[in-house]
This record gives sequence, structure tokens and C-alpha cells, in this order.
Amino acid sequence: MLRISNSPGMGVLHVQFTDRSLATGLWSTARSNIPVSSTGSTDWEDDGSGTVAHPGTVTTRFYRALLDTSDKTAPSAF
Repeated sequence: MLRISNSPGMGVLHVQFTDRSLATGLWSTARSNIPVSSTGSTDWEDDGSGTVAHPGTVTTRFYRALLDTSDKTAPSAF
């Protein structure tokens, strides 16, 4: 599970992943427009549905979360 710290109710998150070296700079979007939680942290779990394969079947996987604060009207519950 990926736990992302955030300011409550401030925009949406986009989770990206790569199964390659971080040096390649090749990222794919696993899930977009995740409303940030009103609690100060948002949880997201990689179940394989938004990625190429389930994380248990790959040797290495890196994640990053991008915060988009331009959508301040997004719901604050995840």
C-alpha cells in the first residue's frame, strides 16, 4: 500500500509507476484523479488493475504521486 501525505482536501493525486530503472525517466500512470483525503494522508493499493502486472510478479517497481492542486473542487474523501 502506498500512503501519501497531503494537505486535506487540496486537489487530486495521480499515481505513476515504473518497472524500470529510475534513470530511464519512463513513467506510466496507474491511476489519475484520486481525491485527496480529508485526514492528511491518502492510501492507494496496487492490485495490478492499473498497472501492467500485479506488483508481486515483477522484480522491481517504483511509484510516485503527483499532486494536482488546480482541481480544488474535487471531493475530499477517498
